[in-house]
Amino acid sequence: MIKLNGISKKYDSNIIFENLSYEFKDCGFYFLLGKSGSGKTTLLNLIGNLEACTDGNIERNADICYVFQEANLLTDFTVYENIKITGIEDEAIDAILESLQILDLKDKVVNILSGGEKQRVAIGRALAMGAQILLLDEPTGNLDEQNTIQILDILKELSKTRLVIMATHDTSLVDKYGDIILEVKDKSLSEKIQSIPVVNKEKKQEKNVKKLFSFKFQLLYAMKLIKARPLKYTITVFLSMFSMLLLFLILNLIFFNENHVIQNTVSTDNRQFYSIKKEYYNEPTNEYIDYTYGSILENELSSVCPKESYSYYKKITFPTVSYTVHTQFQLIILNEDFEGAHITDFVSNYLFSNQESLNKTIDVKLDNSIYQLKITGIEETNFIQVYDKYFSDEKYMMHHQDDFLFHYGVVYISLNTYKKLLSSKPLNLTGTNFTLNHLDLRNYMSSYYEMSFKASDDLSGNQVSVSRSFYDAYMENANLPSSYSIRNIEDTINVNLYINRLNLYKILKDITVIRIDEDLESDISVSPEVFEKLVEEYLHYAVDGICINDTTKITKLHQNGFKIKNEDIAKAYALNEILTNVLKVVILVICFIIAMISILALYFSIAGFMDKKSKEFFIMKSLDISKGRILNIFIIYTVFVVCIGLVFALLFGNLCIALLNEYLKNEVFYINYKLFVFQYEPYLILFSLVVLTGMLILINPLISLKKIDIATLVKLNN
Repeated sequence: MIKLNGISKKYDSNIIFENLSYEFKDCGFYFLLGKSGSGKTTLLNLIGNLEACTDGNIERNADICYVFQEANLLTDFTVYENIKITGIEDEAIDAILESLQILDLKDKVVNILSGGEKQRVAIGRALAMGAQILLLDEPTGNLDEQNTIQILDILKELSKTRLVIMATHDTSLVDKYGDIILEVKDKSLSEKIQSIPVVNKEKKQEKNVKKLFSFKFQLLYAMKLIKARPLKYTITVFLSMFSMLLLFLILNLIFFNENHVIQNTVSTDNRQFYSIKKEYYNEPTNEYIDYTYGSILENELSSVCPKESYSYYKKITFPTVSYTVHTQFQLIILNEDFEGAHITDFVSNYLFSNQESLNKTIDVKLDNSIYQLKITGIEETNFIQVYDKYFSDEKYMMHHQDDFLFHYGVVYISLNTYKKLLSSKPLNLTGTNFTLNHLDLRNYMSSYYEMSFKASDDLSGNQVSVSRSFYDAYMENANLPSSYSIRNIEDTINVNLYINRLNLYKILKDITVIRIDEDLESDISVSPEVFEKLVEEYLHYAVDGICINDTTKITKLHQNGFKIKNEDIAKAYALNEILTNVLKVVILVICFIIAMISILALYFSIAGFMDKKSKEFFIMKSLDISKGRILNIFIIYTVFVVCIGLVFALLFGNLCIALLNEYLKNEVFYINYKLFVFQYEPYLILFSLVVLTGMLILINPLISLKKIDIATLVKLNN
């Protein structure tokens, strides 16, 4: 089975063997004798392929297994588990244990066994591996006489079916047990044959590689690692949970998305209308200013949303009702075609109590003028649920008045109806660009001139008549007829300075004053066609803002720089402003530090196990267990740690976010929606970090396992 073909071995200049040839028989009990340092262990290492020959070669045609002076068992496992790790069946294990006279120790942990019992278990494991050649290096060196005899009796019996080669310095029992004695001396071998071993062929135990250190044992070993250092494991898990929880919360802050919040708000309160605004940079003031109305704003909006998607709104009061803080209502001007007005059931209840309100006429105050509207429809709401809050809960109204108005305190009229209302009385226009040619530009930029316009059927084209008061104020030095030139504010230094002011340039670019009308109630009288154009232009500025009723366009609005003008949603914008500045950099640094703490905690935990259990990993390798299966122990351990941390982080993290949402809703911002909503990014990044952490942590055992070889185990034993 083993044949030495002219082998030589030397370390530097020290020659151990030179041109050594020898052939071992297929079975029998061989003893290697020799003085300390003569080369017994070196020869065993060469036979076992732990070291390479300097010259020559060794022929082997059977599996070889080492049994050392130390039993080299897995100390936390039972006798049964130490043998079962090889993957053989239970019946075969019982047979081996019975042949070694230790069947009664099957369920004992090897830590409590005596030295002789441990050596028998080690021999049993070698047999379970199916080895036909047993190499033993001083296996009885630490045993008493009784245990030594028991071990040698077992080895003698095994030598009938296997080749047993044992190195020893104890010659007292060699003659009794040895079949062939080989003495290592003067770089060669001398042979003494005491008996010819009788070959008793035994069915060879086939090794099942798939069952060798199966997943069950990998899992069991990982659990024993946890049990071995419960405090360290608990601290590691706690750090993992705490760091992942903080990471999850921080990632939710970093990926706070106001678009998500707006969508969540829309789905939460199910409101029909939302007012919109847009920021413009105002150069003279060196700041951004929000605008909610004006033709420039509407022109930009029309490129994002069709006209049918938005309406106008305006604050109104009912002069017939005694004035309180709650008498402001919302006028919604719809892009629809109907006459009269529709009111909500809340407005109906407020104005008429429980009386029938349909077809009644109501007075509405708009811009210091009173208009009459006929009620042609009632819109139903759930106002009963918040009626008491509206009139009694000041905190509720302080934070939700605007929201309440868009929900319940609404009067709806059509755009055509609103135009008719505006046309029924003189228009009071504030035009920053309506001025005389000679007026100083500085006064023109810093002053607004309000004047009233009225239609007159006897005027046409660009003809106008002016009142005596207007003439005395602005045209005292002018000779009739006189031309006015309207300045174009779009040519001024900053158009955004006038973005919420009426631009008369397009309508009144050049006008001619044909007379002074002593009886004129308004300041200026214009032709009907010009007056109609003024009404159309004035419509953009006579309102408080524009509201949108197509909530599916909200995301697109955000992408184009528009925002929702709402007291509640303003909290989301404010939070987003905070989180997108320096705070985000600080949060990212904290996130990195926490991740590093978690990684280092796990890294040192596993590195500690590698140091403590390094010898056992060498033992596993000596049993022909692959490095991949040994690495699985640490993968399982890491998965246990990070999975517990991950589950805790997700469960407790979502609970924290839910509590934070409730606290912000009811105690800080008094809002009716969740500020922090589900976002996939924190989950995706946390999972990615967990995987990356696991990969980084496993670098240590991966590198350490690459250094494992049986020769190192021999050195550890020696």
